[in-house]
Amino acid sequence: MERNKLVLDLNKNKEFNYIYKLTEEQIFSKLVNLEQLTFEVTDACNLNCKYCGYGSLYSTHEKRENTFMDFEMAKKIIDYLYNIWSVHLGITSPRKIIFGFYGGEPLLNMPLIK
Repeated sequence: MERNKLVLDLNKNKEFNYIYKLTEEQIFSKLVNLEQLTFEVTDACNLNCKYCGYGSLYSTHEKRENTFMDFEMAKKIIDYLYNIWSVHLGITSPRKIIFGFYGGEPLLNMPLIK
């Protein structure tokens, strides 16, 4: 069976056997030692590129609904992480976090990025 057909057939079941399962402790450790935080600030896009992973050439992606992350949601995430970091020291000190912005076209949500 060709690879693309196999992937599509697997997606029909939605039953996946994962090789590796993360424990709660491993997830917490990743949060404590987080080096990069990427926000999906929007799934909206002002283009319709064929080659895009969300374009018409692909059928295995979520439907884009032109949603925008608001400031309160981003603040909740940062506050949650800050509370963890203020109690638990990470591997690197002083802590440096790289913030990234992702989405359909992240700059469509410039008010949040600012």
